[in-house]
Amino acid sequence: MKPRSRRRGVTLMEMMLVVLLISLMAALTFPGVSSGLDSIRMRTAADAVAGLLAQAMVQVERRQEPVELTIARDEGVMTVRSLRPGFAREYRMPDGITIERVLPEPPGEPPAVRSLLVFPGATFPRVTLVISSSRGHRRQVRVDPVTGVARVEEAEQAEQE
Repeated sequence: MKPRSRRRGVTLMEMMLVVLLISLMAALTFPGVSSGLDSIRMRTAADAVAGLLAQAMVQVERRQEPVELTIARDEGVMTVRSLRPGFAREYRMPDGITIERVLPEPPGEPPAVRSLLVFPGATFPRVTLVISSSRGHRRQVRVDPVTGVARVEEAEQAEQE
């Protein structure tokens, strides 16, 4: 009887083939995963902006206090302040998300910092924030002046209205 030789493990060629296949799969799926993450980041930022605007409107309506909303477009920062001590909220846009425009824009060069004052009993300002990602995705967060509710919309849909 011949003794059997038992080989264990994998050969270098098999290992290189597995690494090649994994690398190929990663390279093919990376753009889709990256775009998906960008979409999630955009949705999260738009929802956070809508939440901050909703907090401001609640402060005005329920607490009957004037609120100042400051939007620093270049820094990507939104701030809500009230007369009540301790009520100040700030939101910074995540990396790759910018505030593209604050509508309506005043005539001439749009200012880098916009401040809006909201008073109890007054009509809510008609303001729309257009945010965009580094990959070109755009969303609009619009405040309805009648109800004071902030809505998130796809930028293409909002422009068609």
